Amino acid sequence: MNRVRIFISSPGDVADERQRALAVVERLQAEFSEALSLEPLLWEQEPLLATADFQSQIRSPADFDIFATIIGSRLGSPLGSQFTRRDGSPYSSGTEFEFEVAVASYQASGRPEPLVYRKSLRGELPETAQIDKVSAFFDKWFQGTENPPVIGEYHSFTEAGEFEELFSQHLRELLHRFLPRPNNLPAPISSFVGRTDLIREITGLLERSGTRVVALVGTGGAGKSRLALRAARGLLPEFADGVFLINLASQHQPALVPREILAALAIASVDQAPALDALTTALKNKEMLLLLDNLEQLDSAVEDINTLVSSCPGVKVLVTSRAVPALANAHTIRVPPLALPDPENATFTAIRDSECVQLFVERAQTVREDFDLSQENAREVLEICHQLEGLPLAIELATARMRSMNTDKLLKKILKGALLRAIHVAVSTPGINPTGNTTIAVKIDDFRALVATYLTIDFGDGSEPLQLALGEHTPEADGSLTVTVDHDYSKLTTTEITITAEIRAAGARGTDQQVVAA
Repeated sequence: MNRVRIFISSPGDVADERQRALAVVERLQAEFSEALSLEPLLWEQEPLLATADFQSQIRSPADFDIFATIIGSRLGSPLGSQFTRRDGSPYSSGTEFEFEVAVASYQASGRPEPLVYRKSLRGELPETAQIDKVSAFFDKWFQGTENPPVIGEYHSFTEAGEFEELFSQHLRELLHRFLPRPNNLPAPISSFVGRTDLIREITGLLERSGTRVVALVGTGGAGKSRLALRAARGLLPEFADGVFLINLASQHQPALVPREILAALAIASVDQAPALDALTTALKNKEMLLLLDNLEQLDSAVEDINTLVSSCPGVKVLVTSRAVPALANAHTIRVPPLALPDPENATFTAIRDSECVQLFVERAQTVREDFDLSQENAREVLEICHQLEGLPLAIELATARMRSMNTDKLLKKILKGALLRAIHVAVSTPGINPTGNTTIAVKIDDFRALVATYLTIDFGDGSEPLQLALGEHTPEADGSLTVTVDHDYSKLTTTEITITAEIRAAGARGTDQQVVAA
């Protein structure tokens, strides 16, 4: 059963409408009782203590799934001085504060879904200052040119009964989006930071009826997989038969991709039929999104994917790859590193508002709760991000080191090894098995001294290199790390190959490689 949290925000002058909103939620709970658990929040039902200010005791709208605000003749009372925007300007009221928190969260993550209602005033004599605040609020968020509308339209009503009917209709439609959908998407282990425009572009394309395939293309470490998963989660309501991840990182045989998809969907092949035939038969009448992650090493699999898409009109495909795949009619979206301001003339505000720096700060705070961006450390953080080339993977790996050091020490450690760079490391294997898997060992002698490490292994047989993040691996007592992987050499056609491995890291040294006779 899915939980749906509903935040109902408004000043006190629309008390009747607030109670009607609660009644709507209670009725819809009965209607959706088998699939959804609705949890409304109204401030008058919260156990507010007399020893603390009102607003700080209300849970954040960012923690909710649906945000409904009802505004009539008032915008509400001013907040305390501790509630200010990032630029230091005050909020007009708690209602405005809650609305802006909800909008910021919606822009960043697609939650909470916002509903806005405005009561038309007839023959009333409200406070002039409050009416001016209400007008300024709607002008700013729904009609102004400086802040283009980001949440669509607001809904006008005159009587409480009219509001109740509108809210019931709108909330019922929204709740259908929260009904369970089949999927195998992993739960996020950390929050997603930034990439708002890219998420809108990806979801906008896949919501179009004419789009069947979207490919996210970018360098290793640019964050393609996390971005694709974030977009896929947001698209769950659009696909009645679900959204499924097929991770191809460990697959090196293109012919087995249809079988990988069957396994992810838990579809059994019937009567030993070819996997592609079984797949197209099973998905022919389905409305489904398939996320094929790490397609770059399986170029020849595109023919099977093209067949799948052409045979199953309700199936759409989202692909991640380091190279542009030759998929029919695919929309390609480039995923660049996170943008950074020029360190020569960046202001503190520009540094703070950079998505790359925001990622650094958020991840650093997961290992050090007392860390915060300040005037004193902002330029060090910016320089670290520049040294790591704005790559999300490198930043996430580097911030893991913040558990035992500050930004000054981390920057010095990175600068000691110069820029994030590729360094060859030792490879060994007992020999090549030309009929099956070969175990390959890669030893990194200086692992404990490295920052932001991820490993690339070129198997030397023309297949796509394998890339592994090493940030959470534990080194041996001597500071080294040995990584072992298996590779299928059954298609080997040469008599001698050269296996090479390199790490992308800062603070690294040493070069080596191993030539292996087949």
